[in-house]
Amino acid sequence: YGVETGMAVFEAKKLCPPAELVPPRMATYLRVSAQIVDILNQFSPLVEPFSVDEAFVELTGCEKLFGEGAEAARCIKERILRETGIRCSIGVGPNKLLAKMAAEMEKPDGLTILTQDDVPKRLWPLPVIRLFGVGPRISRHLKRMGIRTIGDLAQADPALLKRRFGIIGQVLHQSARGIDPSPVDPRS
Repeated sequence: YGVETGMAVFEAKKLCPPAELVPPRMATYLRVSAQIVDILNQFSPLVEPFSVDEAFVELTGCEKLFGEGAEAARCIKERILRETGIRCSIGVGPNKLLAKMAAEMEKPDGLTILTQDDVPKRLWPLPVIRLFGVGPRISRHLKRMGIRTIGDLAQADPALLKRRFGIIGQVLHQSARGIDPSPVDPRS
């Protein structure tokens, strides 16, 4: 029907009139979220919760304990399933942006690895709205500029993007190239 996560209820009902709405159980979601963060903290001291159902984990330096990225991710997925009954999708990447993009690629219950070398082949063909940080409004503005894919954005003139969007234009250009210098910050 085209219903997506995060869509407004009225939009979802318009796309799928027979949809049944289930009231949220926020206390349960928050309890399980805290339980999952506790599990993640057993893999690394650098865990940055991003939302009730997302977190970034810096595993650099933990390889001797849990293996390389994909191996550690499999261990994390198994622990979360065993201890909470929840299946999760994990993205592994050299930075938060690519890890987030990877996690979005295979849902539910996925494990996707994105390297910097993968960016042109796997991200650039995607519609620009699929880039983390690009919402419907920015996507419309980019389309008016002839930027339809993440690759178009990566190849766009950074000075033009800065003039049009300010600092966010520079950030989006870097993001389209798979560049994200932000560290995992447990205090965020």
